[in-house]
Amino acid sequence: VDVTVSADHQSEKRRIRRKGSTVLQKDEDTVLSGGLSAMVSTKLVPLNTLTGGFELYHDWVNSDTRTRDQLTGLTTKNPPRGAFADDSTYRTFGLYLQDEFKPAEWLSLVGGLRFTHIRVDMNELDPVPGDGVDLAGFDKTYTDLSWDLHGNVRLPIPEINLWAVAGISRGFRAPNI
Repeated sequence: VDVTVSADHQSEKRRIRRKGSTVLQKDEDTVLSGGLSAMVSTKLVPLNTLTGGFELYHDWVNSDTRTRDQLTGLTTKNPPRGAFADDSTYRTFGLYLQDEFKPAEWLSLVGGLRFTHIRVDMNELDPVPGDGVDLAGFDKTYTDLSWDLHGNVRLPIPEINLWAVAGISRGFRAPNI
């Protein structure tokens, strides 16, 4: 059994000053992430290796924009919203199972399934009076079942460990905030 616990903090800062302006805009987007995953592999019979596991990740997103007039020193929260909705969350859960059948040292067949569940929860985007943009909160769940089937054949070239791979699969691209 292989278990992993993870934590990450990302911060992206931008400083923008338009040509001819004395106003400096400071943007900051932060993401705090936590995760847990586990994987186990076993040989049920001598030619098969069964691998399964799960992944669970949770992201907390915040975004802020402030401006400062470098001539007067006046600091404002204008526009009063960042690039993303504050206090948004993004949660992913995945469950997977894979079987590798290896009838010979030079041949393997692999098949697998993955279930993915994603929940996006964005609060209302901070309004900017008079800009005409009113973005309500957003709460959506996505689920998917992906699969893969492929074969591997080691090519008989002396001194080189070269494999040919052929397969077919169905993938899923997770949405982003």
